[in-house]
Amino acid sequence: MSSEGKRDSATRLLPLLQELSEVSPDSAVWKNVDSGLSGAGDVDFVTPQRAWPAVEGVFRSWARAWELGPVIVCRHMPDTMFLIAVDQARNDFVQLDVRSRMTFHGSTVFVPSDLGSCFELDERGFRRLRPGAEGLLKLVISGIAPAGKPRQRAIVKEDVVQLLSRDSQGVMAGAALCAPVQMAARSGAQALVEGGWNRRAMATVEAWFVVKGFTEPRTAWRRVRAKRAKAHCELIQTSIKSSRHIPGNIDDWLTRVEKDHAAFAAMNVPEERH
Repeated sequence: MSSEGKRDSATRLLPLLQELSEVSPDSAVWKNVDSGLSGAGDVDFVTPQRAWPAVEGVFRSWARAWELGPVIVCRHMPDTMFLIAVDQARNDFVQLDVRSRMTFHGSTVFVPSDLGSCFELDERGFRRLRPGAEGLLKLVISGIAPAGKPRQRAIVKEDVVQLLSRDSQGVMAGAALCAPVQMAARSGAQALVEGGWNRRAMATVEAWFVVKGFTEPRTAWRRVRAKRAKAHCELIQTSIKSSRHIPGNIDDWLTRVEKDHAAFAAMNVPEERH
């Protein structure tokens, strides 16, 4: 994307992130904010489910203000709401991923109310996770392969080392969410920052979440539902495989997507399309 396009993305998204931070005190951007603001990725937001109607309302109002639409709401994945605003001029869409829970091996890693000590106010005017906490949680959720081995591609893609290196206090705050294996989580993070990998520490973290998962059968079932949604939902498939670029004819794509999603008309027409 050109530098002008990146400026356009940031100009467009910043008011949305600022207003979303006012929805509730436990609402925040939890990862990848710079990627989202540059237009290279989506924005990942955490908020309790009771605030979802307010989040949807803010998003729809923002989309109308920027003449984007239709807005489509996807709730096929458990504990997740995807909000997209179609940019028909570019044949793609802006995406906000809204989460009320993050899991690892069928076990809850955090819900929004757990994150208070991990929040900070970004200088651009919105609430976010501090970098060290973001890096630690990404390491746990995305960076550990079976038997405590590293998922190197995910670690690089998620910029985990850089995030951990920037903010040691945030690392400690994030690791506290992994009690009683927080010391292992911190040891694993430190080894990674130093250019190594502490497999024993990461295997300890992994094993604890596996065992904890047996006490959360509903969370484990949500994991199965999430895999099914990723395989069958066209909107999710477009986001993953096409990086939010709408393939083929946009009207045909919208017709297919609107069969099993709530969709709201473009721009300033508030009537529900489906």
